[in-house]
Amino acid sequence: MDKKLILVKMNGLALEYIPAIDQTEELCLEAVKNNGLALQFAKIQTPTICLEAVKQNGLAIHYVDTQTPELCLEAIKQTGEALQYVIDQTTEICTFAINNNYNSIRYVINQTNELCLLAISKDILAFYEIRVRTPEICVAAVNKDSSVWNVITEQERQSMVDYMTQ
Repeated sequence: MDKKLILVKMNGLALEYIPAIDQTEELCLEAVKNNGLALQFAKIQTPTICLEAVKQNGLAIHYVDTQTPELCLEAIKQTGEALQYVIDQTTEICTFAINNNYNSIRYVINQTNELCLLAISKDILAFYEIRVRTPEICVAAVNKDSSVWNVITEQERQSMVDYMTQ
């Protein structure tokens, strides 16, 4: 067996020290199977190599040259934190991420009411990651856990009251 292949099977990140000319598809694949983050050093990125990388470590999506919805979903399946590196954050991808880990709401670029309400329904702690707290979101949070009333601002309380009395 090739020494380079043995090396990346032991430590995928060793790919960093293997010249581009010596990198083969097999070598890159074995490196990312060992450590998905080795993708950052891979000079060859096939769909199979990228898939193996994100399956091993979802954060490897950050190093994928051509992100596909399938790769993004696979990365998020491995870790919700991968959402922070997803370029095209579709509603489907964000919903999938939040369903897997409520805390993914912190990485959602466009925090819609629907996504925020979903996150709160999963865990009240998601409320603290929401950047724009609409009256509907505040009401849902207080309904889920009344102690949230103590952390919302006076303006948010007034907006809640106005919202509830419309």
